[in-house]
Amino acid sequence: MSIGCFAGMVNGGALIEDWTGTTTGFDGGWRLGWDVSPSWGGEMRFAFGSLQLYDSFRADQALTAHDNANGLLPNDPQRGRFDHRNADLFQWDVDIVYYPWGETRLRPYFLTGMGLTNIHFTDRLDEGYHSTCLSLPLGLGVKYLCNERLALRLDLLDDIAMSSNHLRTQHNLSLTAGAELRFGGSRKVYWPWDLGRSFW
Repeated sequence: MSIGCFAGMVNGGALIEDWTGTTTGFDGGWRLGWDVSPSWGGEMRFAFGSLQLYDSFRADQALTAHDNANGLLPNDPQRGRFDHRNADLFQWDVDIVYYPWGETRLRPYFLTGMGLTNIHFTDRLDEGYHSTCLSLPLGLGVKYLCNERLALRLDLLDDIAMSSNHLRTQHNLSLTAGAELRFGGSRKVYWPWDLGRSFW
């Protein structure tokens, strides 16, 4: 079994067609893992992100029209008041992990699973949106065993959040680095020239 933490960057996309979307931001969180065999394992992931929002030309024009209708002058500090906004992202999923090389010191893997994505943001006119939807994580990565209990890892993950309410299907692509502490009994490396050697 293992517990780990990770941090890195995440990139989103359009949230509402021709209105607003997400660019690049921070992504980090925790993982719990369990290797059931040399080639298969399972993980639970909790991720928290903050992505910068962008607005379409139509959204910018809508805010300008709103300000004009409310009598705001061009140099009024209230103009452009919603320029810098972030979307808050929470992701939870349960994943199946496949290790094609089994238990080796350098251990590549593929993963997929199912979970939930929650996103909260405000648009150019300060209208709030809060949505929770099903998600499908697909990814690959590699672990490096530093010693018996510590492993470093690098993950490239596409968390596909299904369309919900006014929001489009999202591809939240993240690149993260992390570390994990491993617990439990020793495991054997299945190499024919060293059957008794223990790595884990």
